[in-house]
Amino acid sequence: MLSQRERGYFTTPEWLVSFMLSLVRVGGGPLKVLEPACGDCVFLRTARRLWEGEFVGVEIDEETVRALGELPGIEVINADFLLWESDERYDLIVGNPPYGIPSEDAHYPIRVRREIREEYRRRFRTWYGKYNLYGAFIEKAVGLLKPGGQLLFVVPATFMILREFRLLREFLSVSGEVEITYLGSDVFRPYAQVSVVILSLAKGEGRRRLKLYEYVEGRRRLIYSLLNYRGEVITFRTDFTRRLEGRSRSRLGDEFAVRISPRTPEIRRSKEVVESRTAPGEGFVPILNGRNLGIRAIDYSPRTGYWIRYERREVLRDFFRLPRVVVGLGFRRGGHLAAAYDRRAYPWMGDVYHLIGRRRMLFNGGGVSADALVRYLTSRTVARYVRETYRDITYHLNVDMIERIPLPSEGEIRRILREEGDEHLEG
Repeated sequence: MLSQRERGYFTTPEWLVSFMLSLVRVGGGPLKVLEPACGDCVFLRTARRLWEGEFVGVEIDEETVRALGELPGIEVINADFLLWESDERYDLIVGNPPYGIPSEDAHYPIRVRREIREEYRRRFRTWYGKYNLYGAFIEKAVGLLKPGGQLLFVVPATFMILREFRLLREFLSVSGEVEITYLGSDVFRPYAQVSVVILSLAKGEGRRRLKLYEYVEGRRRLIYSLLNYRGEVITFRTDFTRRLEGRSRSRLGDEFAVRISPRTPEIRRSKEVVESRTAPGEGFVPILNGRNLGIRAIDYSPRTGYWIRYERREVLRDFFRLPRVVVGLGFRRGGHLAAAYDRRAYPWMGDVYHLIGRRRMLFNGGGVSADALVRYLTSRTVARYVRETYRDITYHLNVDMIERIPLPSEGEIRRILREEGDEHLEG
């Protein structure tokens, strides 16, 4: 029998099963209900007590299906749901699909042969990059719904914001009316620390409606609704985030291209890079990484063990020749973002982002100085904005999140810093 980790499976709490089924809106007669990756059929067992109809589960693990035995009124099919073919269409598809990146690589928990993964990629139009299985489950389930049918899945909240799910969000926007209920990161503790939502979709072409809720003390509270949703990143909104956006004339991505540093495999492959504990010769400089980046400060000492001649750093990235603001992917002490101005224009590797002015290939913040930008990015204001906009969906920033940070004028930045008691700017 496959382990829970190998299946990307975590047991759904009974309270969550009951709450999700309370959100069912289809009715008017016997229902055809499907539970993909059904495991022990917890959703189907409960649904059968509530309604009359046909109840079908699909489960990939043969031993799990065998252990279930005969379930009165429930048909369990042993198959890979993503490859399973059926002419049936369902009133309700409900469940807790597996999540994880399928790969032959032992680094990833869900082991899938290369040819199967390629078949997934071929079948699903929302598959993009290092796609997560739950995204494919969503697409497949929507296709198996009757017009007017309802999808109810509990899934990680990452599809709301990550670039890998751009195609999935666009697909959902044209497939029906979407409701997302944010549950937070405690649902599957201690087995998994993942922020999850309930995704509900009422199938109907071209509705482009989105409602975002949060779960509070057993009930849903509406955060906002959109009438013309087209697959954009889905974020949270508060009075504070609206005020900061109102004080800003643009977003960071309007003024800067956000670029990522080369990863370790690329560094190792480069013929220009030397691996050494000490400087391998005159003219060499260390390649920096996130450990060199602090709050408004850069430690230029060697920490990675990789070196390159200073005049050859451009072979790794052409923008390495430019002084630029660098930003870390997470938070440091006190909840502040790590960011600093790299005046020496050093090469970097790993999870460090680089802000390159869009108007010309040098630092250009649309009238905002480098010092003002760094102080703003590391301010309590920006840290609070990121927390309230994304909550605990992810603990690391990505390119899209950085691009969406509101960018006030330098004068407004000075006012924000004065409000925080941090008004000193150089120059």
